[in-house]
Amino acid sequence: MDRSYQAKIRWLPGSEDGIEMALSDYILNVRTPIMRARRAKGLFDHPFLLVSVKDNPATKTNAGDPWTVSATISSFKRAIGRLAKKYPAMELVYSREHGTTRHSTRHRYGKTLDESGLQSKQIMVAMRHRNALSSLVYRIPDETEISKSFDEAAKKIKDGKLDPFAGRHLTESEALEQLVHITLRGGQ
Repeated sequence: MDRSYQAKIRWLPGSEDGIEMALSDYILNVRTPIMRARRAKGLFDHPFLLVSVKDNPATKTNAGDPWTVSATISSFKRAIGRLAKKYPAMELVYSREHGTTRHSTRHRYGKTLDESGLQSKQIMVAMRHRNALSSLVYRIPDETEISKSFDEAAKKIKDGKLDPFAGRHLTESEALEQLVHITLRGGQ
C-alpha cells in the first residue's frame, strides 16, 4: 500500500466480477463492522485488509488485528478443504506439489502473465518485484512445455528439417584439418 493506504490490484481477466463481489461483501459485512467495534473499544485502526474476526486470548490478538502469517495459511488451507468437498472430482489437496498453497497461486499468476506475452519488466511491475531477476522464474518452462519442445524437435529431425549436429563443436582433429585446409588455400 502507498502512504494513503491504497494499492493498485490487477486480477487475471475473467476473475474480476467474482473477486469484486467477494471483496465487497467482506469489506462491507465483515471488516467494516469489526473495525467499528474495535474503534469503539479504543483500539487503533490500520491499513490491513484481512483482519481477525474475534478476540483470541491464546494468541493475544484482538478482533480487527491484521491476520498473522499463520492465520492466513490456516484460512487458505480451510478454503482449499471447503473447495475439495464442493468439487470432489477436482481432487484438491493443500500442498505445494499440487499448486494449492498461497504462494503457488502467486506463481500461477506470474506464469499466466508470462504465457499472456507480457515482458519481464511488465511482470516485475505487476508482481511488485524490486529486481527484474525475480520475475525470470515465471519464464522457466514447466515439464509439459519442455516435453512439447522435445517432441517438436524430434519431428523436425525425423522429417529432415533440422540437423541435430549443426552448430556442434569440432573435434580437435577436425579443427586441425580445417586449419590446414584454410592455410593451404591461403585463407580463402
